[in-house]
Amino acid sequence: GAMYVGGEIAGQVAITGPPLFAAPGLGYSLFGGFEGRGIAFEAASLARTYTRDRIRPASLVSYIHRDNARSIALARRLGATHDPAGKTHDADDVVYRYAVAA
Repeated sequence: GAMYVGGEIAGQVAITGPPLFAAPGLGYSLFGGFEGRGIAFEAASLARTYTRDRIRPASLVSYIHRDNARSIALARRLGATHDPAGKTHDADDVVYRYAVAA
């Protein structure tokens, strides 16, 4: 869903599962000017927790462009670890995997 700050759309967060993805993905993006405020962390934390508690997938990952240091830092802050064996649909992406309920 969309993230709003003061009535403005700041970005979006979503749990997706397109056919090309090997596992459900936690995706997030911010529009310019909204970075560095903790907005994406808060929204992605809520989405991650809801997905773990309600949807209970066998796996949950973020597919991130290998050069996107800010997004990788956010995934790590959210508790994800790099999964070098994770399959991607884009050769430039890396997989960060979140712990899910057993």
